[in-house]
Amino acid sequence: MKRGAVVVALALAVGACAPRNYVVLLDNPGGGSGKVIVSNEKGRQVLDKSGSATTINRATKPPSTPWQLGVEKIQEVFAKAFGARPPRFTKFTIYFKSGKTDVEPTSELQYRAMLAEVRRRPGVDATVAGHADRKDSDERNEILSLLRAYKVRDALVGAGVPIERIEMDSYGETRPAIPTADEVPELRNRRVEVTVR
Repeated sequence: MKRGAVVVALALAVGACAPRNYVVLLDNPGGGSGKVIVSNEKGRQVLDKSGSATTINRATKPPSTPWQLGVEKIQEVFAKAFGARPPRFTKFTIYFKSGKTDVEPTSELQYRAMLAEVRRRPGVDATVAGHADRKDSDERNEILSLLRAYKVRDALVGAGVPIERIEMDSYGETRPAIPTADEVPELRNRRVEVTVR
């Protein structure tokens, strides 16, 4: 069974008969809503349609018969909760010149977009993973992938990301995007992958 997105709210009663505590079933981001069972010692209700809701005002009473809550009302009642959700993560791949920590000119736009993204996000954190192609020795590629990751990490710190909120890894030539023979240069393997959350 797919799980639905559920919003549990303590809504302020607008009128005397408005419910104070209720559960609403919402659509999943990928589509569909699944179902949720709301129960207490006195009874249970199944919510299986997007927008269906039930009240849970007292432990001494069963959940109410489900009703439909319109999209506009859901947006109105839960606007603060929706606004508190963090934005989705964004991924960036920055490519580097062969044997260097210089960003490839074709990646400059992506590099600037990454920095702009972290500047616009409050409470941002990031994961940085450095990689190398197989052009040099294993040891040199390990060092090079780490230096590339440091370069990107330092740029993120310069853009306002606290250093303690950056997770860093480097893989040398062990995780190629495009498998190649030894000593073969491959731009798509000379990269730093960044996930911004």
